[in-house]
Amino acid sequence: MTIQAVPRDRKIVEVSAVKPGLLVLTWEGGAMGWVDMRQSIATQSVFEFLKDHDAFAGVRVADGGTSIYWTDHEGDIVDMDTKSLWLRRRPIGPAPTERKMRAMPNRHAAQ
Repeated sequence: MTIQAVPRDRKIVEVSAVKPGLLVLTWEGGAMGWVDMRQSIATQSVFEFLKDHDAFAGVRVADGGTSIYWTDHEGDIVDMDTKSLWLRRRPIGPAPTERKMRAMPNRHAAQ
């Protein structure tokens, strides 16, 4: 069995919940992308607690930058690894402006 290390430029250095269900991540090397979690939150029970906007905003980068995580209401850790996030990301240049964030559809608000 071969274990592959996460490439250096794929380690997460920062994550921000910029809107309910939307994350902006920065990886080592400067790559940035946003990840839309709204469908996962709406359809996967493990993410259901993230319908609470405060819980979603509590996202953190795990030590070593290999994942992000939230702590649910029972104290359990729910995480996503950098490879999954990298594949789901929509690349962006510089950090998005407030205007760009407001222009993104907010499907989560109706819930």
